[in-house]
Amino acid sequence: MLEIKNLVIEYKEVRAVDSVNLKVKSGEFIAVIGSSGSGKSSLMKSINLLVKPKSGSIKLDNKEMTDLSSKDLRLMRRKIGFIFQDYNLIDRLSVIENVLTGRLGYKSSLKSLLGIFSKEEYEKAQKALEKVGLLEKSFVRGSELSGGQKQRVAIAKVLVQEPNLILADEPVASLDINSSKIIIEYFKKINEEQGITVIINIHDVNIALKYADRIIALKKGKIVFDNKRSEITDDILRSIYEV
Repeated sequence: MLEIKNLVIEYKEVRAVDSVNLKVKSGEFIAVIGSSGSGKSSLMKSINLLVKPKSGSIKLDNKEMTDLSSKDLRLMRRKIGFIFQDYNLIDRLSVIENVLTGRLGYKSSLKSLLGIFSKEEYEKAQKALEKVGLLEKSFVRGSELSGGQKQRVAIAKVLVQEPNLILADEPVASLDINSSKIIIEYFKKINEEQGITVIINIHDVNIALKYADRIIALKKGKIVFDNKRSEITDDILRSIYEV
């Protein structure tokens, strides 16, 4: 599904991602771990070109992302759901209106501007909210939700995109332990029941080890561990996080 070769990302000559090679199969649930500044977010954001690499290859479904035109990239991004740490919702909109913004990649510029959605799209949004347990909040303003509820709305927004791949960049970093558990369990449920590939950057190693099938660890922009969660040891974890 996803193949990354010799990926390099730099910011003002600082190398954030250093010659990374990675293959992801359809249906995997992967946690990316590593200390702050290890390159996790840069790697994640490069997959749909929110961050453009200096060099290297990113192939999704055998299509080279870095070679796509603006139009073709927009079409490819329909199939890549991206969930941010800060929820990326519009507080003044209702919950269901926020979810419907996940359909904008399928709309013409005029319909996007006017916010015109079909009955079928409203039904998709309602089903997505039901899946994350927030259907009763459909007409509540985004600003009135808790952090955990906002992240659940962000998941619903991604679901209406009908993606093949979900990327989540530190989705529970701002949440308490109980809310974090709820959010991760929704990701796991989506992965298992819908077969959607999920890649999550996560700061909490315990969560990664409990829920992910595969762990990828970065250190100073390089992959230093890539294997089943059962293969990671305390010694390996110490080497990942030691300065």
